[in-house]
Amino acid sequence: MSRPDDKRVVVAIHLCADEAEATVITALLRDRGIECFQRSWLPNSVFPMAAGGVTLYVDESAAENAIRLLEDAQGAS
Repeated sequence: MSRPDDKRVVVAIHLCADEAEATVITALLRDRGIECFQRSWLPNSVFPMAAGGVTLYVDESAAENAIRLLEDAQGAS
């Protein structure tokens, strides 16, 4: 059970072009043991597949590692 002073801090690590990119990156991070959260600018009820503005968030403690993984993955393409 969480106490009121136990706050989870998440930070934005990447702004994706679309939902597909967000799904791929989220899978990559989760495969490496990093929990990732998505938030799009438009709610799914308005536009089921976000056309842009999908931001990825991770726990603050994992941010540096997540960013490094993304940079390595981009360098490999």
